[in-house]
Amino acid sequence: ARAAPFAIVLGASTSFVSSVPIGVGIAAAVLVGNHWPRTRIVFGVVGAAMLALIGLYSTQAQIRHSYPAVFEWPTLSDNMITPAWISLLLPMAMVMLDHVALRFGVTDRAPQTQTSPHGFTSTADKTQEYL
Repeated sequence: ARAAPFAIVLGASTSFVSSVPIGVGIAAAVLVGNHWPRTRIVFGVVGAAMLALIGLYSTQAQIRHSYPAVFEWPTLSDNMITPAWISLLLPMAMVMLDHVALRFGVTDRAPQTQTSPHGFTSTADKTQEYL
């Protein structure tokens, strides 16, 4: 519930930059990443993998169709625009979520407690919760 305003703002801003479906997807990913912090790593890897696949696809298209070696031609391919935006915005959203969660404590998870060998209970360090 505390991360919902952050997800709405981030989703709206990514909708403004790219498209509304991508913004909704990013907002949903922020909520999932907030509730399950370990999924942030998965979202980051997915974004990097998508970017690598886009690079491979554009390279094979350039080789196969003998496109000129100029910077502009990949931007004219409609089937690469949406994955490219997702590959850039998804890891960026997870980095922003990490920063906001660690700095301001915007998280929906309760603090974890650790029991020492002597039976004392203490709240885990804030950084350990997000690792």
